[in-house]
Amino acid sequence: MHPDGIVHKDNMFVDVSGGVELGVHEGVVKGVKLVFLHHGDVFPSPYPDNGPVFATHQISVFNKACLQYCCNRGKIPAMVITNDWFTGFCAAYGKMGHFGDTFKGTTFLHICHNLQESYEGRIYLDPCHGTLDHVH
Repeated sequence: MHPDGIVHKDNMFVDVSGGVELGVHEGVVKGVKLVFLHHGDVFPSPYPDNGPVFATHQISVFNKACLQYCCNRGKIPAMVITNDWFTGFCAAYGKMGHFGDTFKGTTFLHICHNLQESYEGRIYLDPCHGTLDHVH
């Protein structure tokens, strides 16, 4: 057990690019429930610079995993608030049928606090990458 009470609870399958299994770690620190999603290949370091295909895969896994976590725990929120570019696919996955009608009644609010052109989150595909539809 981690000193702050963070423990591995279970693993979770996420349907991205044929499937990814993530470790789910949970705990409560100073009264706040924390959830960490772990997969060393998908999340190798903070802000890895591995190109547009990797970035799209990584944020697809994270966004679907957040929603899958809610489904697995039977806690479908009335509202989901996401922040900035890394969580930008969450509402789309929730509302465009990736989880059936599960999030039909959920309101999504996305905070975009920095629209500066040079800010993180730019993913520029070369024509050779195609549309990356296969990731989603």
